[in-house]
Amino acid sequence: MRLTHEITQLKERLDSVSKSFTEVKDSLNKVRVQRKERFLDLFDRVSAQLPVTYRELTKGAGTANLLVSDRVERPFESPVIFDFCPPGKRHGVDLEMLSGGEKTIAALAFVFAMVQIVRPPLLVMDEVDAFLDSENVAEISEYFSKKLNLFSKAVGKTTQVLCVSHKEELA
Repeated sequence: MRLTHEITQLKERLDSVSKSFTEVKDSLNKVRVQRKERFLDLFDRVSAQLPVTYRELTKGAGTANLLVSDRVERPFESPVIFDFCPPGKRHGVDLEMLSGGEKTIAALAFVFAMVQIVRPPLLVMDEVDAFLDSENVAEISEYFSKKLNLFSKAVGKTTQVLCVSHKEELA
């Protein structure tokens, strides 16, 4: 009798633990699906904004794309590919062959695309103009003052930009 009672209690505990395990597993799967949806939504919005921003910074020339190699099965483990081609260069040029200014413009295009999608309250940039010539410094300065501010007014959120530079053009 006592053994039967213990077996019944163990079965009840097992059923309870199994139910709890299933609930936790279902919750975890729900979180995984939400995480993937949020990531891909943000990724798609930044990916759509990046070429526009890059063309603005390069005066309508050049291309930039953001891709994830396996977005269906494993978007978090898959490499993210930032593919860009500066004005006047052929596509597929080795990154080592590009100037520091070309790399900087591409990186800034990515940052500015992100800023337009996810509005941070503060953006700190330290000597991002180090590899830029005067013309590109002026372009970046104009982008800071006009484009980011216009976008801020449109979405109703502002981003304070703190840019450390040794060049007067960026002031």
